[in-house]
Amino acid sequence: MDYTSPYFWLLFAGAVGFLVLRNRKKNGPNGLPPKPPVFRERATLLLSPLSKTTPLACLLDDQKKFGSFFQDKTPPALPHEPGCLCHVQEFTADTGLLFKGQTEPELGGQSDLGGLTPTERRYYKYRLIASHPQATKAQQSQFAELAQSLNLGTEFIEKIKTHLEEKL
Repeated sequence: MDYTSPYFWLLFAGAVGFLVLRNRKKNGPNGLPPKPPVFRERATLLLSPLSKTTPLACLLDDQKKFGSFFQDKTPPALPHEPGCLCHVQEFTADTGLLFKGQTEPELGGQSDLGGLTPTERRYYKYRLIASHPQATKAQQSQFAELAQSLNLGTEFIEKIKTHLEEKL
């Protein structure tokens, strides 16, 4: 075989070109994985004002999301029971955020302590459920453990404890 022959180099270039085009078709035009499609849909968020007089059903459903992207598809009929002040708020659910591991931001609701950060609100909600007279023993222990797992300052924790010990 003569490596200096122009026919050899023409045949070699054709073979390399064929292999490149063949592998390019297998891997796609850029070889990158396709992006997942992003779907947006209207969803609802159930919000309940947090206070010592809030019914247990309202506390358990507070900040619960409803829609086709979530486990619960339709919100419950409101009011839950006498004394229920829950309301639903519309928001847009985005699968692009869910694929990235992000969730929709928690929308703050009202509380008898005023404005709370989302973590403080969650702690207060867990403490209200743990001290609610209608809560079962299992619910009380479960939500007490959830409250202890949150990292909050001792000043806020003491504020909640003294608030819950006050008479109505």
